[in-house]
Amino acid sequence: NNEKSSFWRLFMGLRFPGRHTLLSRFSITFNLEHWLLTRSGFSSSCINTNTGSSRTMGNKSKTQRYHNHRKKRRRINRENAGKPAERITYDTCVVESNKLFKEYYQAQQIAENDVDLEKMLTAFRDDLPSTIRVQGRGPFYEKITEYFEGLAKEYPKTLSNGDVLTEPPSRVPWYPNGVAWRLGTDRVKLRKEAVLKDIHRFIVREAKTENVTRQEEVSMIPPLLLDIKPHHKILDCCASPGSKTSQMLEILHSSDTDTKKASGFVVANDADPKRAYMLHHQLKRFTSPNLFITCQDAQFFPLISSVNEETGEVEPKADGVFDRILADVPCSGDGTLRKNK
Repeated sequence: NNEKSSFWRLFMGLRFPGRHTLLSRFSITFNLEHWLLTRSGFSSSCINTNTGSSRTMGNKSKTQRYHNHRKKRRRINRENAGKPAERITYDTCVVESNKLFKEYYQAQQIAENDVDLEKMLTAFRDDLPSTIRVQGRGPFYEKITEYFEGLAKEYPKTLSNGDVLTEPPSRVPWYPNGVAWRLGTDRVKLRKEAVLKDIHRFIVREAKTENVTRQEEVSMIPPLLLDIKPHHKILDCCASPGSKTSQMLEILHSSDTDTKKASGFVVANDADPKRAYMLHHQLKRFTSPNLFITCQDAQFFPLISSVNEETGEVEPKADGVFDRILADVPCSGDGTLRKNK
């Protein structure tokens, strides 16, 4: 009875502290466990005062544990003196395999057999090479082309981790007029490696002046399939960040002369206001009067009105306005594994 009354006095005192006492949830737990353990004959040194748990801390003070840790570190440093430091890289600390991921794609039956499936998974593990597209009608097209052609003389290049780059920048063979280039390395190495610093600076500088556009090779395919003509009216439903939009603009203006300009236009749309702002930021480099940027859910994109030549009234065109529509809708993004390492 005395123990029960003592427990309830302790509990009520902790649950309803006086005006000069403020106890947290952890201190309540600690005091209750301390009271129960001492009643059971255990030492108070068995309790961690930081969390209130009953994990054994031993009899060493915090200062002793700190000095023991310092001694251990000094001993390890003496043993490793003169040895080359182990370089921790992405390849050494990340296992690029996932059983459930593989089983999911087996269930989708995308690949015809296990050999094709392994080829696909192997492609996912490879680094995605950086690619750019040079503006074919730009004033510095020839100079930029000469620069990339001259880079072949500087290869091979040795990276900081000992790897050797043997592939210099080369043209994408299937792209018309040879204005697309593979840079022979991924974007991470291009940005961080000292031996590639000059190439990276050159690309950044030319991208700001609209002479080149950084764009993935697979992203260049859809605009080419549209077979765009200078008079076409084009809607890009999910346009941000704008690499394909800029490509369609270049194709639209590809036949421009001093006396004849493209009569078509490109409407670049995105449903997200933030992405639409990024779209504007990317495309403002292209000072084209044939570009419109909108922010609208493409599922409910409104019909564009036109003037009826007979009545003179503004009427929506029920038969459609656009000659080409590109809908690069959001997807699973599994293919981006190559560039998001």
